[in-house]
Amino acid sequence: MMLYGCCDASQVFHKTFSTWLMEYGFEALDADRTLFKLKTDDGTVMILALYVDDGLVSHNNDKAYAIFIKALSTRFELSAESTEVSWYLGVSIQRDWVKGTIKLSQEQYVKDLLNRFEMSDCNPVVTPLEVGQRLTSEDCPEVPDKKTVKHYQQLVGSLNYLVAWCYPELAFPVSQCARFMSNPGPSHVAAAKRVLRYCKDRMHGGITYTKNSSMPNQLYTYADADHAGDPEGRRSVTGYVVMLNGRAVSWQSERQAVTALSSAESEYYAASALGCEIVALRRIMNSMGYEQLGPTPCAEDNVACIYMSRSSAMYNKGKDIDVRVYKLREFVEDGVMELYHVPTDVQVADCMTKALPAEVLRRHRSIMSGCGD
Repeated sequence: MMLYGCCDASQVFHKTFSTWLMEYGFEALDADRTLFKLKTDDGTVMILALYVDDGLVSHNNDKAYAIFIKALSTRFELSAESTEVSWYLGVSIQRDWVKGTIKLSQEQYVKDLLNRFEMSDCNPVVTPLEVGQRLTSEDCPEVPDKKTVKHYQQLVGSLNYLVAWCYPELAFPVSQCARFMSNPGPSHVAAAKRVLRYCKDRMHGGITYTKNSSMPNQLYTYADADHAGDPEGRRSVTGYVVMLNGRAVSWQSERQAVTALSSAESEYYAASALGCEIVALRRIMNSMGYEQLGPTPCAEDNVACIYMSRSSAMYNKGKDIDVRVYKLREFVEDGVMELYHVPTDVQVADCMTKALPAEVLRRHRSIMSGCGD
């Protein structure tokens, strides 16, 4: 077995561990090789998720699970064998069996960040960025300060971990800050610290999933774009949110790689990016036994984009669009996704593309995480 610190350690461990799992009876999902599923003739189902050497198991048979853990412990040294998980990769997991909910929270992680960056006594704010704020390179110093760069990189990297788990509304502000990792200026540092001040206000929040959702185990999505929102280069910003069992499970905020010539084109790029994510998530859901019934709904607030996704008759309206994103029309024709119109004020993905007022952000956050206040 490779030692920790070796460049191939994680790869070798994954190969060793996955080989043992498959010998036990698990099968690796084709959609994601870090997910494993065991299904037996008596109806027992176990799904194991692996992140390097941290595993998480979901099952419907306590006896079968106990036998599995005992067998696993004879081959690998286990640090925990709890019957119900309460902590995973720095995320608190709280389960309410009566209400049928699971809440993910990073309250302790936020407290640790506030202490680490000496901001425990800072004043909290209700928005992560000032309304309409855009960070630019105008404030970058001519010569980077090594101490500032290191501090800034540590702060933004830490904030990015919050984005990955429990704070989808931070995707846009943190992505803005991440553009200046190599040479941050005073305004960039202030923006990153403001995000942490927002986290202090929201440290008791998180994401709460429920089994009593209107579409149990079915994906539904939102896609949006901010046309020419980048003041430098006039690039648009893609934003999307994927929902499952009442709350967000995947989200993205990213500056588009090409310059869109119209709002419809920028929305088309965003919907295309979302389509690729939907394909991957549908494969995972289907592999785990949760078949997706019909096309995955996608809420879109641009009518022209919706028409372009459905009909080649509008070719002249979008022939300037990069040929790559014509995959969107294929997704629609193949029944993978279906776009439908929603007003902008209920477009949840709007917070992935720009800095919004507190009330609007609170409304979208409530839909994504169940924690609006």
